[in-house]
Amino acid sequence: MRRPGSRDDLLLSLHTMKEKVLRKIAIVLAAGALAVSGAAPALASTAPAAFADVVGVAHITSPTTAEVQVRYRCSAEDPVVALWVAVKQGARLVETPDQLGTSSANADAYAQSHRQLGLLDCDGKTHVGRFGVDQLEAPAPVGGFGTFVKGAKTYVQFCLTPASSTGHYAGVISGTQFVQAV
Repeated sequence: MRRPGSRDDLLLSLHTMKEKVLRKIAIVLAAGALAVSGAAPALASTAPAAFADVVGVAHITSPTTAEVQVRYRCSAEDPVVALWVAVKQGARLVETPDQLGTSSANADAYAQSHRQLGLLDCDGKTHVGRFGVDQLEAPAPVGGFGTFVKGAKTYVQFCLTPASSTGHYAGVISGTQFVQAV
């Protein structure tokens, strides 16, 4: 007959605790393995959808530079690998379904930047940021041309390319809009 508090009871209790701890460790390790292997779709689907919207006006900061404000959201789960910002002005710029009407070929003034990726905060939360454009990239007409005019018809493009993008424009998150230039 066993007495409560005997050596056998103590060993049985220690064995039971050890089994519980080992079971918990196994569960944690299995969950970690699923997350690393990508077999945890529930975790991947929790990232909010990425988006970009041009907000407000284009601030003309010099005859060849401008600044725009954009509300955006991106996630570290699908990191942004490229950012392109462009500002265009010209009476011939028109919005068309194929975007050919907003091509820089229709612009009288154009500036862009690919150099501001580090300004993005991709933490799954919505942010508002200011992004500048200039005519410093590559020789004209690719990097930019013309002179910006306050009050002129202005078209802004803000494009985020996530790592999951599958080709030219496929999967690109963009905010495009005609705005007032001030």
